[in-house]
Amino acid sequence: MGNNTINVNSMTKTYYNMMQCYGVKGKKTSAFSDKLAQKLTEKTSAVSAKDMSMEDYKQYIRDKISQIPLNPSQSQWQWSIQITEEGFEAMKNDPEYEAHVLQAIRANFSFTDHYHSVNYSVLHFGATEEESYGQSFGGGSPFAEKEEGFWGRRAKRREKLQEQYEEMMDQKAIAKQLGQPFIYTPDLFDSMEMEEG
Repeated sequence: MGNNTINVNSMTKTYYNMMQCYGVKGKKTSAFSDKLAQKLTEKTSAVSAKDMSMEDYKQYIRDKISQIPLNPSQSQWQWSIQITEEGFEAMKNDPEYEAHVLQAIRANFSFTDHYHSVNYSVLHFGATEEESYGQSFGGGSPFAEKEEGFWGRRAKRREKLQEQYEEMMDQKAIAKQLGQPFIYTPDLFDSMEMEEG
């Protein structure tokens, strides 16, 4: 299975794009597109997937997957695309299934992750659509605070103040019912400030 796994993340995409640019400047690359171009120049007819060896076809699919853009919001994502031997065979023999697999990968790579979370996802493709599945293991947002931050402390302090205020208003209402004057004592709030400090 390890040989049929394609790992994709923002760094592998950057590396692939760099290699494409490096190849354009006249340096020799061993990309499948070069092999395919060589075969096309040797033969006048187009090369179909059925005419390729299985290793050439796997390289062809890897090249296609590498060209699918990854949404920038998924920069913290790690993708592992697993295609079984039977899956490659089915894709090679059925262009519709190949299109389905590539479209599923494209759809997963293109969605926007509004939380920019850290995630590890696996897309597994078997010989049929029923044997295919996806799993995702999230690590949460890298921007989420691990400890209680300013806003959390502020909310707790505000809740305490609200409770003390309500208690003070209850005491004031009781004093009014008894006909006694209510005297404000600041020590109610001072005790809380001592706890905070």
